[in-house]
Amino acid sequence: MNGRFAVYYTPATTSELARFATDWLGGKAGAAAGIPEDLHRDIVRIPAAYGFHATLKAPFALAPEATGDELATATAALAADFAAFRAPPLDLANVDGFLALVLRDPCPAMNDLAAACVTELDHFRAPLTDRERERRVAQGLSARQEALLDRWGYPFVLDEFLFHMSLTRRLDDGLRDRIAGFLERSMGNLIGRQWCLDSISLFHQATREEPFTMRARFPLGHLEG
Repeated sequence: MNGRFAVYYTPATTSELARFATDWLGGKAGAAAGIPEDLHRDIVRIPAAYGFHATLKAPFALAPEATGDELATATAALAADFAAFRAPPLDLANVDGFLALVLRDPCPAMNDLAAACVTELDHFRAPLTDRERERRVAQGLSARQEALLDRWGYPFVLDEFLFHMSLTRRLDDGLRDRIAGFLERSMGNLIGRQWCLDSISLFHQATREEPFTMRARFPLGHLEG
């Protein structure tokens, strides 16, 4: 199967958080806030294309000898090796100029899960092309991030990992403050409450012009405690 794959955390489609994200990325919440349609579409165009998620293993092309079915089987097995866990509350934050939901406190279980997705599934990943590497390096990386890029195909992994769920593209300060105020009001109790991570999802993108779509959701093991 051609295209790219990624491993994400995505909330259950029936959850309050997923319903809010669908409305926000789809334009309904923006209209309710009085944000002009064209402006709102531009604000959410990047997260809308990727879908509401937190990246655990960034998008990658399959290695020539690998198949999507093999990757799915391995991802399911990885998920089963981890117990579901209670994660710290989510907060809205400015992450390098864009608005995203982040964890309020450190979460070793989240870091361990993300690290496993990066390292244990890496043999399914095709090497970066020279063009892909040049594009990443041109964005400005530290020496450590560049080393991670060369080893794992993505610079923001392991000790550089930050769990985040993007809600906008990069925004200038004034617009970002305006949008942050609306999001904080409209998300209500979605911000600041503990939640449970009980699954990971395998996504696929057929071509760069198409959105990522979920191929499968894989449950983690039984919640301990």
